[in-house]
Amino acid sequence: MKMTGEYTLYPARWLMLALFSLSTCSNAALWTTFAPISTDASTFFFADTTSYVAINMIALLYQIFYLPGTIMASVLVERAGLRSAVVAGTALTAAGAAVRYTAAHALGGSATSYAFVLCGQALCAVAQPCFVNAPGLLAANWFGANERDAATTVATLFAVIGNAVGQIMPPAMVSSDSEGNVTGVVSLLLSQAILSVVCLLGVYFGFVSHPPTSPSSSTEERDKIHSAGKLAASSPPVGGEPTQPLIAPSASSSGLMSDDSSLVTIDVTVASSQNNNSRALHSQASVLTDSQRADLHSKYGHVMSAAASLLADRNYRLLLLSFGLGLALFNALLTVLNNILSPCGYTEDDAGGFAAALIGAGLLGAAVAGWSMDTYHNYRPLLKGGFTMAAATTFALAACVRADNAAALYSVFALLGLFMIPMLPVMIENSIECTYPVSEELSAGILFAAGNVVGIPVTFLMQYTIDEGGDGACGSFASPVNLLIMAVACMCSLVVMQYQGPYKRRMLEKA
Repeated sequence: MKMTGEYTLYPARWLMLALFSLSTCSNAALWTTFAPISTDASTFFFADTTSYVAINMIALLYQIFYLPGTIMASVLVERAGLRSAVVAGTALTAAGAAVRYTAAHALGGSATSYAFVLCGQALCAVAQPCFVNAPGLLAANWFGANERDAATTVATLFAVIGNAVGQIMPPAMVSSDSEGNVTGVVSLLLSQAILSVVCLLGVYFGFVSHPPTSPSSSTEERDKIHSAGKLAASSPPVGGEPTQPLIAPSASSSGLMSDDSSLVTIDVTVASSQNNNSRALHSQASVLTDSQRADLHSKYGHVMSAAASLLADRNYRLLLLSFGLGLALFNALLTVLNNILSPCGYTEDDAGGFAAALIGAGLLGAAVAGWSMDTYHNYRPLLKGGFTMAAATTFALAACVRADNAAALYSVFALLGLFMIPMLPVMIENSIECTYPVSEELSAGILFAAGNVVGIPVTFLMQYTIDEGGDGACGSFASPVNLLIMAVACMCSLVVMQYQGPYKRRMLEKA
């Protein structure tokens, strides 16, 4: 065990990080299984019919079900801790992967097997928030203040690594001949199902929510505040009056209050919401027992009141808008990348290579960003610089999408990944810092939910602009799809420049 001041860091933290990260990777790899082989996948399921919309829908389910999955994950974390959410996520992923494989193996390529694949994909999609929303919570629960940012970065990046696996494996394993016979789909789905089951076994037998003692002062303080709120929420009304929430004395006495009033707003909002919930429950006393009333209250009241406090914070809303649009753009770009490039004569293998360059460079950039955050805690400058450079790179991308220009495209996609992908952990850390002591999982979860919900219309809009441009769009800087990508990227950059969120967690640890 490693001692950091009065706090103990347990060696098991590395096992927790590994189990969580591999499970995240397994789930993320299932997201874009068919996107890089959209032509072969369409042929496999629909014979001679080329239906890019139907194949894109498989990936879009991850965005469609993100909000319900976030609600499920948040309630699980609130009720039973991080372990319950991670076990549920790995179980749903394994079940969904098994359904996908079974459908393709038993029914072959057909519209019926496609329908079952959609059902399996929906299970995987509901599971995604259990992983994507939780890196900050895992890092805070297990890692000290000087390791926390790096741990968040590693856990976040395994979702990106999973996306890379999902982009690289399908073109490598699936092929078609001149007669249109597609092979390798069943083997691909089997390998993904096996990986998911292995992750489920590892998590079930090895993963726990937190160590015996807190790894940092901020985590210890957060747990005190949350415990006080839960105690108040679970206390039945006395004499017909709702119970007031308890606020940990140390929360109001810290140096946070003198620099920002957001924590007071959080506590007041929580109190107001809990009072309203208590009155509603009290009015149903004739049909609900005290224990049932407390159970309903603790299930939903704390999560909803904390979510309301986040949305009342201006800095958090700026993060929500910029990240929501940015993640929507990133997801849409990965989903329809092959369709953007095919008019210029690039193959599915080429699209997979460009995506690999984007993700590979992004992993390198994120490693540097994680080190910088741990060393200098420069969350805001990294956020603003990354968004600005990513927006500038979209102009280079628009200029380079033309025939016989693969070398330049590899370079541009690498630059795009270098600036875009590090924004995932950087955004998580900024949201945690400016919303502390709200649950790390909830503050990140709302951001990712927004990005995935907005990503649905953005993906359809991007595909529409591709269809509108047709083959003539190749080589045109001002093609409809290029204009859309540049406009969204610039909007994100302009919004994030307004962000001035405080470092509340860092301030507490310095106090």
